[in-house]
Amino acid sequence: MSHTVALRKALDWHDELMDLFHQGRGDKEKRVRGQLSEESGIPESYLFRLQHKRRDMRDVAGEAYRLLCETVERYGDALEARRLGRDGNAVDERAGEAGQGTEPGRD
Repeated sequence: MSHTVALRKALDWHDELMDLFHQGRGDKEKRVRGQLSEESGIPESYLFRLQHKRRDMRDVAGEAYRLLCETVERYGDALEARRLGRDGNAVDERAGEAGQGTEPGRD
């Protein structure tokens, strides 16, 4: 089944953010998905679908795409540091700084 460009991008962002929030061996996928849900505002059930039902998906919901995009923008420095291969501590510190007070739907 063919995926749209938007769905492919959303799946990439989802995977990168899941990796970023993963804290190492023994960390549970459900906890990571829950944290990503809180940070992004995307329902955990939709994140589950992006992870486990991607073959059946033809497109991504516009709101989920927008929220993933905003979350990637907030955590962009941490994702870039991870890509460049910096140590995990630098990634964790930047991720914490980038997300402070910027959670969608929280005032």
